[in-house]
Amino acid sequence: MSSRINFGLMLFSVLAISLPSKAIAAESFQPHTDAVSWTVVINACPDVVFDAIKKSRYSQPAYRKVLATDEKSAVLEETFKGVPVLGDVNCKYKEIEYGIRRIEYQILTSDKFRAFDGAWELEPVQEGRATLLKLSSHIESQIRVPFAKQITAIGAKKDVKRRLNTIKDLVEQKS
Repeated sequence: MSSRINFGLMLFSVLAISLPSKAIAAESFQPHTDAVSWTVVINACPDVVFDAIKKSRYSQPAYRKVLATDEKSAVLEETFKGVPVLGDVNCKYKEIEYGIRRIEYQILTSDKFRAFDGAWELEPVQEGRATLLKLSSHIESQIRVPFAKQITAIGAKKDVKRRLNTIKDLVEQKS
C-alpha cells in the first residue's frame, strides 16, 4: 500500500508542477538548470516555422486565447484541463519575439504555477532548407510535494515534445 501512496504522490507532483502558478514575470528569460528541452528538425525554412509557431497561438481556442498582440509580442491565456490532483489550471503568459530565431515566454499570472517560462529557438540547417527547432520549458508548481521536480520534469518533457511535433506536423503537412 505504501508503494501506491508513493507513486500517487509522485504522479501528483509531476502533474502539479507542469501547470501554472501565480507569479510575476522576470525581465527576460533566464535558463534554468532544471528546464527541460527537446529538438526536432522540420523540413521547412525558419521563417515558415516561425510563422507556424505564431499561428499556433490561435489553435485550440477552447484552451488557449490571445489576449493582446503587438509587432513583437503576444499575451496569451491558456487553460490546462483536468490535470490530475490540480484539476483545471489557468495561466497567463507573454511571448516575446527576437527576430525570427527566438520566441521567449514568461509567466504573468497563474492560479497554480509559481514559474512557467522558456523559449522556442530556430536554427537553419541543410543550407536553410530545414530548421532545427528547440523548445525549452521551466515549470514550478505552487504546491510542494515529494518528488515534485521530477514529476514536473516528466510532464513538461511530454508537453514540450507534443508542442514540437504539432508544429512539425502543421508545417510539413502544408509542404
